[in-house]
Amino acid sequence: MSSAGGSEHDPASVLNDLRRRVLRLHKALIQAERRRYERMHGRIENEYNLLGLLSHDPAFAWLRPLTVYIVELEERLDAEEPVTGEVADQFGTALRQLMTGGDRIPTFHRSYARVLQDEPEIVLIHGEIMPTLPKPPRADAPEQSGGPESGSGPAL
Repeated sequence: MSSAGGSEHDPASVLNDLRRRVLRLHKALIQAERRRYERMHGRIENEYNLLGLLSHDPAFAWLRPLTVYIVELEERLDAEEPVTGEVADQFGTALRQLMTGGDRIPTFHRSYARVLQDEPEIVLIHGEIMPTLPKPPRADAPEQSGGPESGSGPAL
């Protein structure tokens, strides 16, 4: 996995850069969903109420797969074992799958596609993240092992 400039970094730096970008995306998605929610239900009075909605309201439930991804990324960065290139690639691949669709998490994909249509800021952040992620495998390439069952990458 490479940085936006294309230069290789040590795997821990790559994951930290990915973390920074994903947190920016997550924050922008929460704000976009907040605006949508407030148009339908009225103003959310404070951040405490927003946190409750994020945790329990169905309107925000679609964001949970990204939240889980962030938690797993944070846990891996806080672990004592050094981050390997394979782990960095696993997290990058999992994020690419989450952001580009598929059948694994259809509710997330539908809502994310909607937000991409409605929110230019999200499109820009998406465009900044995608070139930094590992390229998807070719259709004719053999599937590689070492996925989430190895315990080192995200469980998405």
